[in-house]
Amino acid sequence: MWAAGVWLALMPAWTQAETPPEPRYVISKAQHVDAACLERLVRQQEDGSEPLDASRLKRFKEHLHTCGWPTLPSSGRRGVDAAANLLLRASADDAFQEQIIDLAQERIGVDLDAFGYAWLNDTIQLQHGRPQQFGTRVAVEDGRVALSPQPEKTPRFWRDFLGLPPVEEWLAGLQAMLDAGGTLGTAELSPPLAMETYQPFTQPELRRLVGRMINRDQDARAEAVAAMRQGDEDRRNALDRQIAEIDVENRISLRDIFEKHGFPTPEMIGRDGVSSVFLLVQHADDDPDFQARALALAEPLMQRRGMSRQQYAMLTDRVLLARDQPQLYGSQYKVEQGKVVVLPLADPENVDARRAWMAMGTLASYLDAVARQVGASVESGGN
Repeated sequence: MWAAGVWLALMPAWTQAETPPEPRYVISKAQHVDAACLERLVRQQEDGSEPLDASRLKRFKEHLHTCGWPTLPSSGRRGVDAAANLLLRASADDAFQEQIIDLAQERIGVDLDAFGYAWLNDTIQLQHGRPQQFGTRVAVEDGRVALSPQPEKTPRFWRDFLGLPPVEEWLAGLQAMLDAGGTLGTAELSPPLAMETYQPFTQPELRRLVGRMINRDQDARAEAVAAMRQGDEDRRNALDRQIAEIDVENRISLRDIFEKHGFPTPEMIGRDGVSSVFLLVQHADDDPDFQARALALAEPLMQRRGMSRQQYAMLTDRVLLARDQPQLYGSQYKVEQGKVVVLPLADPENVDARRAWMAMGTLASYLDAVARQVGASVESGGN
Protein backbone atom coordinates (compact mmCIF):
# COMPACT_ATOMS: atom_id res chain seq x y z
CA MET A 1 0.00 0.00 0.00
CA TRP A 2 2.84 2.40 0.64
CA ALA A 3 3.61 2.37 -3.03
CA ALA A 4 0.29 4.15 -3.55
CA GLY A 5 0.81 6.67 -0.79
CA VAL A 6 3.50 8.69 0.86
CA TRP A 7 6.17 6.01 1.08
CA LEU A 8 6.83 5.66 -2.63
CA ALA A 9 6.97 9.42 -3.06
CA LEU A 10 9.55 9.69 -0.30
CA MET A 11 11.82 6.75 -1.13
CA PRO A 12 14.89 7.93 -3.05
CA ALA A 13 15.23 6.77 -6.63
CA TRP A 14 17.53 3.80 -7.03
CA THR A 15 20.32 4.62 -9.40
CA GLN A 16 19.84 1.49 -11.47
CA ALA A 17 19.88 2.21 -15.22
CA GLU A 18 16.70 1.36 -17.09
CA THR A 19 16.37 -2.41 -17.30
CA PRO A 20 13.48 -4.75 -18.05
CA PRO A 21 11.39 -5.05 -14.87
CA GLU A 22 11.66 -8.19 -12.78
CA PRO A 23 8.63 -10.48 -12.81
CA ARG A 24 6.24 -9.61 -10.01
CA TYR A 25 6.89 -11.26 -6.66
CA VAL A 26 4.28 -11.65 -3.93
CA ILE A 27 4.07 -12.24 -0.20
CA SER A 28 3.34 -15.84 0.75
CA LYS A 29 -0.31 -16.34 1.69
CA ALA A 30 0.29 -19.65 3.47
CA GLN A 31 -1.20 -19.67 6.97
CA HIS A 32 0.80 -22.68 8.13
CA VAL A 33 4.45 -23.62 7.76
CA ASP A 34 5.18 -24.97 4.30
CA ALA A 35 7.87 -27.50 5.19
CA ALA A 36 9.06 -28.00 1.61
CA CYS A 37 9.44 -24.27 0.95
CA LEU A 38 11.18 -23.72 4.28
CA GLU A 39 13.61 -26.58 3.72
CA ARG A 40 14.58 -25.33 0.25
CA LEU A 41 15.05 -21.79 1.53
CA VAL A 42 17.24 -22.80 4.47
CA ARG A 43 19.27 -25.13 2.27
CA GLN A 44 19.95 -22.27 -0.15
CA GLN A 45 20.91 -19.98 2.72
CA GLU A 46 23.35 -22.53 4.13
CA ASP A 47 25.00 -23.04 0.74
CA GLY A 48 27.92 -20.66 1.34
CA SER A 49 28.16 -17.12 2.66
CA GLU A 50 29.58 -15.23 -0.31
CA PRO A 51 27.46 -13.22 -2.79
CA LEU A 52 25.15 -15.41 -4.85
CA ASP A 53 26.50 -16.38 -8.24
CA ALA A 54 24.22 -16.38 -11.27
CA SER A 55 22.92 -19.92 -10.79
CA ARG A 56 22.20 -19.54 -7.05
CA LEU A 57 20.60 -16.15 -7.61
CA LYS A 58 18.36 -17.75 -10.22
CA ARG A 59 17.38 -20.48 -7.74
CA PHE A 60 16.52 -17.88 -5.09
CA LYS A 61 14.32 -15.98 -7.53
CA GLU A 62 12.62 -19.20 -8.62
CA HIS A 63 11.99 -20.04 -4.98
CA LEU A 64 10.30 -16.68 -4.39
CA HIS A 65 8.18 -17.16 -7.53
CA THR A 66 7.07 -20.55 -6.26
CA CYS A 67 6.69 -19.93 -2.53
CA GLY A 68 6.41 -16.15 -2.22
CA TRP A 69 8.33 -13.94 0.21
CA PRO A 70 8.28 -15.87 3.52
CA THR A 71 6.23 -14.81 6.51
CA LEU A 72 6.15 -15.97 10.11
CA PRO A 73 3.06 -18.13 9.43
CA SER A 74 4.54 -19.69 6.28
CA SER A 75 8.17 -20.13 7.33
CA GLY A 76 8.73 -19.00 10.90
CA ARG A 77 11.59 -16.74 11.99
CA ARG A 78 14.14 -19.12 10.52
CA GLY A 79 12.68 -18.79 7.04
CA VAL A 80 12.26 -15.02 7.16
CA ASP A 81 15.83 -14.46 8.32
CA ALA A 82 17.16 -16.96 5.77
CA ALA A 83 15.45 -14.98 3.01
CA ALA A 84 16.94 -11.75 4.36
CA ASN A 85 20.41 -13.30 4.28
CA LEU A 86 19.92 -14.43 0.69
CA LEU A 87 18.61 -11.02 -0.32
CA LEU A 88 21.76 -9.39 1.07
CA ARG A 89 23.86 -11.82 -0.92
CA ALA A 90 21.88 -11.07 -4.12
CA SER A 91 23.97 -7.94 -4.67
CA ALA A 92 24.62 -8.85 -8.31
CA ASP A 93 21.07 -7.71 -9.08
CA ASP A 94 20.37 -4.26 -7.64
CA ALA A 95 16.91 -4.03 -9.24
CA PHE A 96 15.86 -7.37 -7.75
CA GLN A 97 16.95 -6.30 -4.28
CA GLU A 98 15.00 -3.08 -4.71
CA GLN A 99 11.87 -4.92 -5.73
CA ILE A 100 11.96 -7.26 -2.75
CA ILE A 101 12.74 -4.46 -0.28
CA ASP A 102 9.75 -2.57 -1.65
CA LEU A 103 7.57 -5.69 -1.44
CA ALA A 104 8.58 -6.49 2.13
CA GLN A 105 7.93 -3.04 3.59
CA GLU A 106 4.21 -3.74 4.05
CA ARG A 107 5.16 -6.46 6.56
CA ILE A 108 6.88 -4.04 8.95
CA GLY A 109 5.20 -4.43 12.33
CA VAL A 110 3.42 -7.60 11.22
CA ASP A 111 6.35 -9.99 11.14
CA LEU A 112 9.26 -7.77 10.11
CA ASP A 113 11.09 -5.72 12.73
CA ALA A 114 11.34 -2.02 11.82
CA PHE A 115 15.00 -1.72 12.84
CA GLY A 116 15.87 -4.99 11.13
CA TYR A 117 14.20 -3.76 7.95
CA ALA A 118 16.01 -0.42 8.14
CA TRP A 119 19.36 -2.18 8.65
CA LEU A 120 18.70 -4.48 5.69
CA ASN A 121 17.81 -1.50 3.51
CA ASP A 122 20.89 0.45 4.62
CA THR A 123 23.20 -2.48 3.99
CA ILE A 124 21.85 -2.94 0.47
CA GLN A 125 22.23 0.78 -0.20
CA LEU A 126 25.88 0.62 0.89
CA GLN A 127 26.51 -2.43 -1.31
CA HIS A 128 25.81 -0.24 -4.32
CA GLY A 129 27.74 2.83 -3.23
CA ARG A 130 24.74 4.77 -1.96
CA PRO A 131 24.56 6.37 1.50
CA GLN A 132 22.69 4.63 4.25
CA GLN A 133 19.19 5.98 4.60
CA PHE A 134 18.08 5.14 8.14
CA GLY A 135 21.43 5.44 9.93
CA THR A 136 21.62 1.89 11.31
CA ARG A 137 25.20 0.96 10.40
CA VAL A 138 27.67 1.87 13.14
CA ALA A 139 31.29 1.33 14.12
CA VAL A 140 33.37 1.97 17.24
CA GLU A 141 36.53 4.03 16.90
CA ASP A 142 38.62 5.13 19.89
CA GLY A 143 35.81 4.08 22.20
CA ARG A 144 33.20 6.21 20.46
CA VAL A 145 30.26 4.79 18.54
CA ALA A 146 29.23 6.58 15.35
CA LEU A 147 27.41 5.98 12.10
CA SER A 148 29.73 4.30 9.62
CA PRO A 149 29.90 5.50 6.98
CA GLN A 150 28.39 8.84 7.82
CA PRO A 151 25.40 9.53 5.52
CA GLU A 152 25.39 12.69 3.45
CA LYS A 153 22.02 13.70 4.88
CA THR A 154 20.59 13.21 8.32
CA PRO A 155 18.51 10.04 8.67
CA ARG A 156 16.17 11.90 10.99
CA PHE A 157 13.17 11.89 8.66
CA TRP A 158 13.45 8.25 7.63
CA ARG A 159 13.85 6.99 11.20
CA ASP A 160 10.87 9.05 12.26
CA PHE A 161 8.83 7.58 9.44
CA LEU A 162 9.44 4.03 10.74
CA GLY A 163 8.95 5.00 14.37
CA LEU A 164 12.64 4.59 15.23
CA PRO A 165 14.14 6.95 17.83
CA PRO A 166 16.24 9.89 16.59
CA VAL A 167 19.73 8.76 15.64
CA GLU A 168 21.31 11.01 18.30
CA GLU A 169 19.20 9.35 21.01
CA TRP A 170 19.97 5.87 19.71
CA LEU A 171 23.72 6.52 19.48
CA ALA A 172 23.74 8.00 22.98
CA GLY A 173 22.18 4.78 24.28
CA LEU A 174 24.79 2.67 22.53
CA GLN A 175 27.58 4.88 23.89
CA ALA A 176 26.21 4.58 27.42
CA MET A 177 26.23 0.80 27.05
CA LEU A 178 29.86 0.87 25.90
CA ASP A 179 30.88 3.21 28.70
CA ALA A 180 29.32 0.80 31.19
CA GLY A 181 31.54 -2.00 29.91
CA GLY A 182 29.14 -3.53 27.41
CA THR A 183 29.78 -4.40 23.79
CA LEU A 184 27.83 -4.04 20.59
CA GLY A 185 26.25 -7.34 19.66
CA THR A 186 24.17 -8.87 16.91
CA ALA A 187 21.14 -6.77 17.81
CA GLU A 188 23.09 -3.61 16.96
CA LEU A 189 25.49 -4.81 14.24
CA SER A 190 23.43 -7.40 12.34
CA PRO A 191 19.85 -7.45 13.64
CA PRO A 192 17.37 -10.12 12.60
CA LEU A 193 14.63 -9.14 10.19
CA ALA A 194 11.93 -11.37 11.65
CA MET A 195 9.91 -10.31 14.68
CA GLU A 196 9.56 -12.76 17.55
CA THR A 197 5.77 -12.94 17.29
CA TYR A 198 3.29 -12.58 14.47
CA GLN A 199 1.08 -9.48 14.79
CA PRO A 200 -1.49 -9.46 11.98
CA PHE A 201 -3.52 -6.33 11.26
CA THR A 202 -6.50 -6.14 13.59
CA GLN A 203 -8.62 -4.31 10.99
CA PRO A 204 -7.77 -5.88 7.61
CA GLU A 205 -11.02 -4.71 5.99
CA LEU A 206 -10.30 -1.13 7.07
CA ARG A 207 -6.78 -1.47 5.65
CA ARG A 208 -8.26 -2.53 2.31
CA LEU A 209 -10.71 0.39 2.38
CA VAL A 210 -7.91 2.87 3.05
CA GLY A 211 -5.94 1.27 0.24
CA ARG A 212 -8.79 1.86 -2.20
CA MET A 213 -9.17 5.45 -1.02
CA ILE A 214 -5.50 6.33 -1.38
CA ASN A 215 -5.22 4.58 -4.75
CA ARG A 216 -8.09 6.64 -6.11
CA ASP A 217 -6.62 9.81 -4.62
CA GLN A 218 -3.15 9.23 -6.03
CA ASP A 219 -4.28 7.98 -9.44
CA ALA A 220 -6.34 11.12 -10.06
CA ARG A 221 -3.52 13.40 -8.97
CA ALA A 222 -1.01 11.55 -11.14
CA GLU A 223 -3.31 11.95 -14.14
CA ALA A 224 -3.66 15.67 -13.41
CA VAL A 225 0.12 16.09 -13.31
CA ALA A 226 0.43 14.23 -16.62
CA ALA A 227 -2.24 16.45 -18.21
CA MET A 228 -0.44 19.57 -16.96
CA ARG A 229 2.87 18.39 -18.43
CA GLN A 230 1.15 17.67 -21.74
CA GLY A 231 -0.41 21.13 -21.78
CA ASP A 232 -3.93 19.64 -21.93
CA GLU A 233 -5.78 22.38 -20.07
CA ASP A 234 -9.28 20.96 -20.63
CA ARG A 235 -8.22 17.56 -19.30
CA ARG A 236 -6.45 19.17 -16.34
CA ASN A 237 -9.55 21.21 -15.43
CA ALA A 238 -11.74 18.12 -15.63
CA LEU A 239 -9.34 16.20 -13.41
CA ASP A 240 -9.19 19.06 -10.92
CA ARG A 241 -12.96 18.81 -10.58
CA GLN A 242 -12.68 15.05 -10.18
CA ILE A 243 -10.00 15.45 -7.51
CA ALA A 244 -12.23 17.87 -5.59
CA GLU A 245 -15.05 15.31 -5.68
CA ILE A 246 -12.72 12.52 -4.55
CA ASP A 247 -11.45 14.67 -1.67
CA VAL A 248 -15.02 15.30 -0.49
CA GLU A 249 -15.92 11.61 -0.71
CA ASN A 250 -12.76 10.59 1.11
CA ARG A 251 -13.43 13.14 3.82
CA ILE A 252 -16.89 11.65 4.37
CA SER A 253 -15.34 8.19 4.61
CA LEU A 254 -12.67 9.44 7.01
CA ARG A 255 -15.28 10.99 9.28
CA ASP A 256 -17.00 7.60 9.44
CA ILE A 257 -13.68 5.86 10.12
CA PHE A 258 -12.85 8.30 12.92
CA GLU A 259 -16.28 7.77 14.49
CA LYS A 260 -15.90 3.99 14.46
CA HIS A 261 -12.20 3.54 15.14
CA GLY A 262 -10.68 6.86 16.18
CA PHE A 263 -7.49 7.57 14.25
CA PRO A 264 -6.37 4.19 12.87
CA THR A 265 -3.20 2.77 14.40
CA PRO A 266 -0.36 0.71 12.91
CA GLU A 267 -1.74 -2.29 14.74
CA MET A 268 -5.04 -1.83 12.90
CA ILE A 269 -3.85 -1.07 9.37
CA GLY A 270 -0.05 -0.88 9.33
CA ARG A 271 2.28 2.12 9.31
CA ASP A 272 1.70 2.49 5.59
CA GLY A 273 -2.03 2.63 6.22
CA VAL A 274 -1.60 5.28 8.91
CA SER A 275 0.53 7.33 6.52
CA SER A 276 -2.12 7.01 3.82
CA VAL A 277 -4.87 8.19 6.19
CA PHE A 278 -2.76 11.18 7.17
CA LEU A 279 -2.12 12.03 3.53
CA LEU A 280 -5.87 11.99 2.86
CA VAL A 281 -6.38 14.32 5.84
CA GLN A 282 -3.81 16.72 4.38
CA HIS A 283 -5.88 16.91 1.20
CA ALA A 284 -8.72 18.48 3.20
CA ASP A 285 -7.07 21.91 3.36
CA ASP A 286 -10.41 23.64 2.77
CA ASP A 287 -11.69 22.18 6.06
CA PRO A 288 -9.19 23.09 8.80
CA ASP A 289 -11.69 22.13 11.51
CA PHE A 290 -11.73 18.57 10.16
CA GLN A 291 -7.94 18.57 10.02
CA ALA A 292 -7.76 19.88 13.59
CA ARG A 293 -10.00 17.04 14.76
CA ALA A 294 -7.79 14.53 12.97
CA LEU A 295 -4.73 16.03 14.68
CA ALA A 296 -6.39 15.72 18.09
CA LEU A 297 -7.29 12.09 17.43
CA ALA A 298 -3.79 11.31 16.12
CA GLU A 299 -1.84 13.02 18.92
CA PRO A 300 -1.55 9.93 21.18
CA LEU A 301 -0.34 7.98 18.16
CA MET A 302 2.26 10.63 17.37
CA GLN A 303 3.42 10.71 21.00
CA ARG A 304 4.27 6.99 20.92
CA ARG A 305 5.89 7.24 17.48
CA GLY A 306 3.04 5.37 15.82
CA MET A 307 3.17 7.89 13.00
CA SER A 308 5.59 10.44 11.57
CA ARG A 309 6.11 13.34 13.96
CA GLN A 310 7.37 15.50 11.11
CA GLN A 311 4.17 15.02 9.12
CA TYR A 312 2.16 15.78 12.24
CA ALA A 313 4.12 18.99 12.85
CA MET A 314 3.69 20.23 9.30
CA LEU A 315 -0.08 19.73 9.34
CA THR A 316 -0.24 21.39 12.75
CA ASP A 317 1.40 24.49 11.28
CA ARG A 318 -0.98 24.54 8.33
CA VAL A 319 -4.05 24.26 10.56
CA LEU A 320 -2.83 27.02 12.87
CA LEU A 321 -2.18 29.40 9.98
CA ALA A 322 -5.58 28.61 8.46
CA ARG A 323 -7.06 29.76 11.77
CA ASP A 324 -5.00 32.97 11.70
CA GLN A 325 -2.73 31.73 14.49
CA PRO A 326 1.09 31.62 14.36
CA GLN A 327 2.66 28.30 13.48
CA LEU A 328 4.75 26.34 15.98
CA TYR A 329 7.44 24.67 13.89
CA GLY A 330 8.18 27.09 11.05
CA SER A 331 7.41 24.56 8.33
CA GLN A 332 5.28 26.96 6.29
CA TYR A 333 6.86 29.72 4.26
CA LYS A 334 6.44 31.89 1.21
CA VAL A 335 8.89 33.03 -1.46
CA GLU A 336 8.77 36.79 -1.83
CA GLN A 337 11.09 38.84 -4.05
CA GLY A 338 13.55 35.96 -4.28
CA LYS A 339 13.65 35.34 -0.53
CA VAL A 340 12.24 32.51 1.59
CA VAL A 341 10.12 34.10 4.30
CA VAL A 342 8.80 32.14 7.29
CA LEU A 343 5.09 32.69 7.86
CA PRO A 344 4.06 33.98 11.32
CA LEU A 345 5.81 31.93 14.00
CA ALA A 346 5.10 31.67 17.72
CA ASP A 347 7.98 31.96 20.20
CA PRO A 348 10.76 31.89 17.58
CA GLU A 349 13.49 31.75 20.24
CA ASN A 350 12.44 28.20 21.16
CA VAL A 351 11.44 26.90 17.74
CA ASP A 352 14.47 24.63 17.37
CA ALA A 353 13.70 22.90 20.67
CA ARG A 354 10.16 22.24 19.47
CA ARG A 355 11.43 21.06 16.10
CA ALA A 356 13.94 18.69 17.70
CA TRP A 357 11.19 16.96 19.65
CA MET A 358 9.28 16.47 16.39
CA ALA A 359 12.31 14.81 14.73
CA MET A 360 13.01 17.94 12.66
CA GLY A 361 16.33 19.67 12.08
CA THR A 362 16.98 23.30 12.94
CA LEU A 363 14.85 25.94 11.28
CA ALA A 364 17.93 27.53 9.73
CA SER A 365 18.99 24.29 8.04
CA TYR A 366 15.43 23.70 6.83
CA LEU A 367 15.18 27.18 5.32
CA ASP A 368 18.59 26.83 3.69
CA ALA A 369 17.44 23.59 2.06
CA VAL A 370 14.22 25.22 0.88
CA ALA A 371 16.13 28.17 -0.53
CA ARG A 372 18.45 25.89 -2.50
CA GLN A 373 15.48 23.96 -3.83
CA VAL A 374 13.58 26.99 -5.07
CA GLY A 375 16.61 29.03 -6.10
CA ALA A 376 16.11 31.77 -3.52
CA SER A 377 17.85 33.17 -0.46
CA VAL A 378 16.69 33.18 3.15
CA GLU A 379 15.32 36.44 4.48
CA SER A 380 17.67 37.86 7.11
CA GLY A 381 16.14 37.27 10.52
CA GLY A 382 13.47 35.08 8.91
CA ASN A 383 13.77 32.48 11.61
